[in-house]
This record gives sequence, structure tokens and C-alpha cells, in this order.
Amino acid sequence: MKLNRFTNRPSLTNRVCKIFVVMRIALFLLLLNASQLFAADSYSQSATINLNISNQSVKAVLTEIQNQSEFFFMFNSKIVDVERKVDIQAENEKIGQVLDKLFAGADITYTVIDRQIVLSSAKLLSEQQQTKKLSGKVTDQAGVPIPGASVVIKGTTMGVTTNNDGTFALSVATNAKVIVFSFVGMKSQEVALDNRSQYNIVLAEETIGIEEVVAIGYGTVKKSSVTGALTSVKSEDVKFIPVPALSNSLAGRLSGVYVSQASGAPGYAAAIRVRAINTWKGTGLDPLYVIDGVVSDKRSFDALDNSAVDNITVLKDAASGAIYGARSANGVILVTTQTGKTGKFQLNYNYSYSFDKPSKIPSYVSAKDMVRLMNYARSSENLPPAYDAQEIEFFNGNDPARAW
Repeated sequence: MKLNRFTNRPSLTNRVCKIFVVMRIALFLLLLNASQLFAADSYSQSATINLNISNQSVKAVLTEIQNQSEFFFMFNSKIVDVERKVDIQAENEKIGQVLDKLFAGADITYTVIDRQIVLSSAKLLSEQQQTKKLSGKVTDQAGVPIPGASVVIKGTTMGVTTNNDGTFALSVATNAKVIVFSFVGMKSQEVALDNRSQYNIVLAEETIGIEEVVAIGYGTVKKSSVTGALTSVKSEDVKFIPVPALSNSLAGRLSGVYVSQASGAPGYAAAIRVRAINTWKGTGLDPLYVIDGVVSDKRSFDALDNSAVDNITVLKDAASGAIYGARSANGVILVTTQTGKTGKFQLNYNYSYSFDKPSKIPSYVSAKDMVRLMNYARSSENLPPAYDAQEIEFFNGNDPARAW
């Protein structure tokens, strides 16, 4: 008997049936979604409100509507004046009719989304919807396009970045005032918006202290030319710090410089250690202090007033402090004080004060009790008394010398 070659395949009838089943399921889901949308829309059309309110706030009216229905309101009280007094009467009216009466003559618009009603300012919404398009190009001082530069509306997070050719296109609201252009290594630039639609911006490079002049053992050089390990701090960083000594103001401000406060006693200066402690005989632990080119000690350093300091530089390695030889084994702290400058006269006055008061003063025994307790303690250890009878009489106030 010859086998049919289609025996193991689904028949045409079965495939047609499967197609109809899939179509029925798809039609059912479509009708289900449509019914939900219709139900949401039909509620806002079918729900009715009854109100009879006189001289009440808008907020009270909205609360009454929420109590009578399934609607709830969303609004910003800074935009919508919900404290305004109103009179409103409604009898079996739709929500749209009620809101039209409630906000008649007011700058308020509403949007009904299912059972949620959003209130907003009609004027603000109109301004936000009105936009204008800006375009332009961002380059550096040499005219080279800057790709990836940020173009942001000031005060917002809305913005774009420039393309590979430095161009940008941005839609902004008509009430936008300032656009900020920025890029890593460049100075940010704020541009006030006007009637133009094209803005070609040139960003300047931002130098990060590489031309700053610092003091070293051989004089002063540009910071970009220094090859040794050093760090510095300017007078602006220390002159307004209320600390008892100059060394305290360096804490946490210089990398590789450890400042420790071992005591809280009034006027106690902190210890300064640069990187580590050396083992060179006779150099001690403190770094070498040089004030205006003169080798000094730590007391002279701490005696300086913070406002008198112009620059403090710490030489941390052998290369930078080589001019001082073995004395620089613990590092060198160079201090340059302020000097007179030509130009306009300037006078600065700084005043500070503090009180040092013990939190608790211990109570001490009198001399008479001290003698008695001392002898009692020695007797308990089978030792002879520390004070004889004549000395005890003296401490008890019976001094023979007073008879004279």
C-alpha cells in the first residue's frame, strides 16, 4: 500500500482553525482594552456633582468634589490659588461644567485623565509650550571645534552636547534667560539669550595653577617648572582660621604633611612631620623652618600671625631641599611673609579672643589632714611615721615662731 506523503503534517483544516483561534484571542484583548478606555471616559461623562457653597475657599470646594465622587485633584499651591473665596451652586452637573464655573475668570486650566484632574496655570502652560530653536558652534581660542561641550539652560538640567564638529541645536522655552556653555579644562561661559537664534561661542582655557609662583630653596620659580616634591598653601587659606598657633592651621591642607595635636593645653602648638621621621643623627624630628630666608625654630614659626603669612611651601624630598643639606632630612617649611605693595592703600583689621577655663577644679586636703593621712598610711604598713609630734603641732597651727 502506498503511504500518503502528507500523513505526518498538519492538515489544511487544522491550520485554518489555529489561525481563527489566534484572531479570536487578539479580538478579545482589543475589545477588553477598548472597554477599559470607554469605562474611564464614561465615568467622567456620567458622574454628577451637587454643590451649594458660599464664601468658601477653592480648596474646600475641591475637597467636597472628592468626597462626592472618585475624582482626585493634583496641583501646585504656589501656582493655583486655592485660598480664593468662591460661591458655587451645581445640581447634578458634570465635572467639566462644575470646574468651568469654579475657575471662571481665573488663570487656571484643568486636564481630566481618568479619575485624576490636574490643575495648572494657563499662562505658564502657554509659555512652556512656546519654544524657540537655538543653534550654533562651540570652539576654542584657536578656532578648533570642541565636541562634547555641554550646552545647558541655567537653573535646569535640560541641555545637549555638541557634535563632532562642535555644533549644537537646542529647543528652549521663550522665558529662558541664560545658557551655560562648559567643557573640561575650559572656563564656563554664561550667555544671556536675546532675539538671536545663532550663537557661536569661544571657550577660553582654564589654567589650573601651573603658572603659579612658588618658593623653593633657591628662590622662586613657576610651579610648572618644579621637578621636586613640594606643596604650598596661600595666605587666603590660613589667615581667617581661628587657631592658637600657625602650625594648627596647616592640618589637612598639605599632602604628605602630618599635623598632630598631642595636648589640648592653652597655647599648645601642634607637631609637624613631613612624610616620615629620619634617622640622621642630630637632626631631631621637626622639619627645618626658614622664614623669609632666615633659618628659625618652631617657636618663631608658631609666633607668626596667620594674617602676616603670604605663602607657606613645604619641601618634601631631597631634590627640592638639597641646598640645606642634612638639615632638610625631615623636610623644609619655607615661609614668606607679606610685604608692602604698590597700588591703592588697603587696611585690614582682624580681631579674635578666647577664654580658657578649667571645667572642674579638684578639691585638695589641708596640710593638717595631709600629715595625719600620711602617718596613718605608713602605720598600716608597719613603717615609722613620716612626721613627729613637733611637726604635727606645726601643721596644726601651733607654730612656736608665732609667739614672737
